[in-house]
Amino acid sequence: MNKKVTIKDVAKKSNVSVSTVSRVMAGSDTISERTTKKVLSVIKEMGYIPNATARSLANNKTNAIGIVMPSAKSHDLIYQNQFYIEMLTELSLFAENTKYYLITLMTSEKSEYTIIENIVNSKRVDGLILLISRIEDENIKFLHKNKIPFVVIGNIKEEYKDRVFSVNNDNEKISYSITKNLINNGYKKILFIGGDRNLFVTNDRLSGFRKAFEDENLNLDPSYISYMKFSEQEAYNKVKGFDKKIDAIFTTDDIFAIGAKRAISDIPIIGFNNSRLSKVYNVSTVDIKTRDMAKSAMEILIEELEGKKVENRNLLVPAEYVKRFNKKI
Repeated sequence: MNKKVTIKDVAKKSNVSVSTVSRVMAGSDTISERTTKKVLSVIKEMGYIPNATARSLANNKTNAIGIVMPSAKSHDLIYQNQFYIEMLTELSLFAENTKYYLITLMTSEKSEYTIIENIVNSKRVDGLILLISRIEDENIKFLHKNKIPFVVIGNIKEEYKDRVFSVNNDNEKISYSITKNLINNGYKKILFIGGDRNLFVTNDRLSGFRKAFEDENLNLDPSYISYMKFSEQEAYNKVKGFDKKIDAIFTTDDIFAIGAKRAISDIPIIGFNNSRLSKVYNVSTVDIKTRDMAKSAMEILIEELEGKKVENRNLLVPAEYVKRFNKKI
């Protein structure tokens, strides 16, 4: 049986130190081009296969990125909301072309902080991508305080804008534009259906919705604003049981839009995410460009992990309105 080639064997034949071989394998730019070529040539010649675990310990790197997403148990999201599945798929596809692999962290809101704290303290990931953004978020505080590289997909508090990386759409702007267009086309009794009130995405889309009414000098009846858990059935029940006139329905997610469409089908209904089901049910929606957001988040995090300068800390990906209603709007 052939003796297993070790890093010491490579160092000896290359006439360099073991630490030099380690730095060459880590891609360090502190080693001369001549020495790097020599060491790489010896590695190839001897058929040396480095121990991944040992390299991780030596470099204090895991080449792993944690993806934090809510579980189906906590929000009924995984099986209903395609955003998280599509985002995870796009992140995985992008990671294939890098040296990093992904660890998916399925959490409930109660266990989220503990899971993040444990995986960070055990040094099992180099960085994290958070797929949910809350107004009050202990995870962001913890990660920022402990100087852990991470990117939030969603909005963040103003106090973190110059310190935390984020990728988002301008949800307030696109919501304002769509709502104002509805109003200008005669739809003024618009029912708003949103998700968790502690989510930035809910509040930002509601903010644009409200602003459109204010700028048109229209009173917005508070009863036309509702919040609920992510559920198609909840939206259906809300619309079916609403006892006031509805001209149009503006929702913060395709899940709600589809539920609303089942209850009433002859008025404009707006959703978000441009999911496959939104096409099946023929509801208007907003394409948030999931692929672009995923790619941008991975690029930003990897640049940060590799010590490169990130030009834009809070990147906004342009969203696009996808109209599927042909009466007036």
